Amino acid sequence: MRFNPYSLRFKLLLASTLVETIMLSFLLFNATRLIDNAMLASTEAALKQAVTMLNVATAPYLVQGDYATMQDNLNEIVGNTDQGVVYVVVRNTAARIVAKAGVADAKLLPAASRSLNEALAGAVLHVERPLSLAGQHVGTLNFGLSTKIIAQAKGTVFEQSSLIAIAEIGLTFVLLSALGYWLTRNLGRFVEISRAIADGHYEQRLPERGHDEVASLARNFNRMVAAVASKIGQLHASEHEFRSLFEQAAVGLAHIGFAGEWLRYNHTLCEILGYEYGEMEAAGLYSVWPADDAASDALAREELLAGGRSHYVTELRLRRNDAQMVWVRLTVSLFRQESGEAKYFVYVMQDISAAKQAELDLARYLERDLENKILERTEQLRELNEQLEVRVEARTHELRLAMDQIVESEKLASLGQIVAGVAHELNTPIGNVILMSTTIDEKIADLSKALRLEKVSRLMLSGAVADIQHGNSIIIRSARLASELIESFKRVAVDQTSHRRRQFDLRVTLEDILNTLSTLTRHARVTVELKVPPGIRMDSFPGHLEQIFNNLIVNSIKHGFPGKENARITIDASVQTDWIEIIYQDNGHGIEKRLHRKVFEPFYTTQMAQGGSGLGMYIVHNLIYGVLKGSLKLESDKEQGLRLIFHVPATTP
Repeated sequence: MRFNPYSLRFKLLLASTLVETIMLSFLLFNATRLIDNAMLASTEAALKQAVTMLNVATAPYLVQGDYATMQDNLNEIVGNTDQGVVYVVVRNTAARIVAKAGVADAKLLPAASRSLNEALAGAVLHVERPLSLAGQHVGTLNFGLSTKIIAQAKGTVFEQSSLIAIAEIGLTFVLLSALGYWLTRNLGRFVEISRAIADGHYEQRLPERGHDEVASLARNFNRMVAAVASKIGQLHASEHEFRSLFEQAAVGLAHIGFAGEWLRYNHTLCEILGYEYGEMEAAGLYSVWPADDAASDALAREELLAGGRSHYVTELRLRRNDAQMVWVRLTVSLFRQESGEAKYFVYVMQDISAAKQAELDLARYLERDLENKILERTEQLRELNEQLEVRVEARTHELRLAMDQIVESEKLASLGQIVAGVAHELNTPIGNVILMSTTIDEKIADLSKALRLEKVSRLMLSGAVADIQHGNSIIIRSARLASELIESFKRVAVDQTSHRRRQFDLRVTLEDILNTLSTLTRHARVTVELKVPPGIRMDSFPGHLEQIFNNLIVNSIKHGFPGKENARITIDASVQTDWIEIIYQDNGHGIEKRLHRKVFEPFYTTQMAQGGSGLGMYIVHNLIYGVLKGSLKLESDKEQGLRLIFHVPATTP
C-alpha cells in the first residue's frame, strides 16, 4: 500500500503516531522516575536497617573485646548470597581491623558511595558509618549493601514497558491505517461524485449505508445535490425566459461594458441602428453617437458608477448604418450583482422618429396658428396698454394733486399756527402802544387846558414833557417789537408760500422760525437752545428749511414732551466743506428702533384719533431728500430722546 504524503490518511496516521509516541515516552519516563524514587526509598530503608543491625551485632562485642563472637555474627549476616549485606569490615577507634566478613583484603575496600544513584548504577552500595554504644564512639563500620536485585527489577520494568509501548504504537498504527483507508475511500467517493456533479451530472448520488456520520453526510450531500439540481433547472428556465424576452422585446436592448463594448444586444436594436446581427461589435458604441451626446452619455455613466443616480433617460438622434438619422428615447441603468459590484450597463432604445415627426408637424401647425394669435393678442394688449397708460397717468395726476393738496394743507395749517402765535405776540406791543398813546393824549389835553387857563407852571410843564417822553419811548419800543415780529412772519410766510430760492444766513432764518413759534414753545414750557454760529451762508430754499424745523418742533411738542418735565430742544449746525451738518435733538420720550422705518412713511401717526395727519415727518423726509438734495439719519430709542442728523449742501444743486 503506497501512502500519499498529502493525503488525509497519511496526515492522520502521522499525527496519531507522533502523539502516541510522545505520550508513551512521557509515560515510560514517568514510570521509570517513579520506580527510581521507590527504589531509592527502599534502599534508604534497607540501609537504615542494615546500619542498626550491624551496630547491634558488633558494638557490644567490640567494647568487650569479644572479637570471636563478633566475627561469628558477621559471618551469619553476610552469608554466601549476593543479596543484602555482601561484606562487613569493623575497625576499632585506633582504625585497626578487628573483624571482617565477605572480603579477602580489607585494604582494597572501595571508597564509600557518594549517593544512592551512584550505588544503583553499580551493583553494591558502599557505606562507611561510625559504631557507637550508649552514645559513645567505639569504632568504624564499613559494609557493602547489594543493589543488584533493584537494578535488575528496574531494567526488567523498562524493557517490558518499552515492549508494551512499541506494541501499542504498532496496534494503533494498524487500526488508524484501517480507519484512514475506510475514511479516505468514502472521501474519494465524495470527490468523484462532486466532480461528476461539477461537470453537470446532477443525477449522481452517494450511497447511503449505515447510521454513522459518513452516512449522515452522504444523505445531506444527496439532498444538497437535489436542491442544487432543482435551482439550476429553475435558473436554466429563467435564463431561457430572459433570453426569449431579450430577443423578442419590441425595444432595443443592449448590455454595454465599462469600456463601451457591446456585450449583448437583440435584433430590435440592430433594426433601429440599421445593422445586421453580428456587425455591432465592429461598429463600436459611440460610432453611432454624435460627439456632444457621447460626452454627456459618458458623464452620466460616471454618475451611475459613483451611485449618484439610479438611471437616466434622454432623447437623442443617432446615426444609422445607412447614414440616416433616427430619434431614440434612451434609458440607461447599471446592473449590479448581489454583492453590489457593478457588472455592466443596460441600454434600452425606443425608436421615436414617428412621434418626433408628429411633434414637429404639430409644432409647425401650432407655430403658424400661434403667430396669428400672437399678432391678434399683441394688438389687443397694445390697445389695453394705451388705455391703461391713460388711466394710470390720470390716476397718478389725481394722486399727485391730492398729495400736493394735503401737503399744502399741512403747510397752511402750520402757517395758521404761526399766524395765531404772531397775533398773540403782537397783542402785547400793540396794547402797550394804545395804552401809551391814550396816556399821552390825556397829558396833552391836560396841558392844553392849563395853557388856556394860563395856569401852566414850569414844574407842570416839565412833568408833562417827561411823561410824554416816557410814553413815547414805550410806544417806539413796542412798535419796533411789533415791526420785528411782523417782518419775521412776513419772511417766513413769503418763504413758505413762494418756495423761492435765495441766499440767506442759517442762524437768522432759524431765529425767524423760532420767533414765530415762541408762543407755542412758551405755552408748552419747552426751552429751545440755538447753537448755530452766525455767518453760515446758504444758497437754497429757506421756506422749505423753515417748514422742516416747524414740523420737527411741533412733532417734539405733540409726541415727545407730553408728561415730560424740563423739555428741551437743541439745534446745532457746522460747516463741512461744501456741506452743512445740522443736528436736531430733544430729550423727549424717543422712538422705538422697530418704528424707525415707519416714521417717514406717509399717514403714519400715533395720534390719528387726536387729529394727527401722519404727514409731518414724511414732508421732512421729502424736503431733505427731494428738494434740498441732502441726507437724513435718525438716532433714537424709547425714553432716550430724538436725534436727527441731516446733511444738506450749502448750495442746493
